[in-house]
Amino acid sequence: MTPSDFRARIAAHARLGPNTIEACRLVLIHGLTPSEAARDVRIHRSSVTRAIKRITHDICPKCGQALPRSAP
Repeated sequence: MTPSDFRARIAAHARLGPNTIEACRLVLIHGLTPSEAARDVRIHRSSVTRAIKRITHDICPKCGQALPRSAP
């Protein structure tokens, strides 16, 4: 994921905290594992993995909100 793509996706998820955003940046842009990123910014690994799922989920091109997940 490019830094500009990351910024666009973060903008659609305003409820993420700064440490969670930094951990997601470390994972999605710099290639760290969620465990490594969580340890670096001192948050729980599950917070990182949940945020990554939200960020990488498809976003509506018209309104910019996350699209609902389809049933399996």
